[in-house]
Amino acid sequence: MRQWPKPKRDSEPEIIPPGAGSRSRSGVWVAHSGYGYRRVYVSRIGPLGLIFLGVAIGALSLFAILLLVGAVLIWLPIIGLIALAAIVSSILRGPSRHPR
Repeated sequence: MRQWPKPKRDSEPEIIPPGAGSRSRSGVWVAHSGYGYRRVYVSRIGPLGLIFLGVAIGALSLFAILLLVGAVLIWLPIIGLIALAAIVSSILRGPSRHPR
């Protein structure tokens, strides 16, 4: 199996002064992984992308709310049945035998 050469690292980190900006404004990040180099293109989100992002966040929020409401609606009848069983049980048991 062929070993990939490790990239050379500088002995000191590069210090970029405030306001100097980046050396490259092409919007391309290059990262080295164990299997080679990969490029990631980064761009700004336009107005249409913001609309789609807002719709996606709204849809996920609506789904979460519906899931929560569904869980509450499932548990309400179960809690009601438990309360009804406790009431019927106390009625069938009769009055308390403890003196007051």
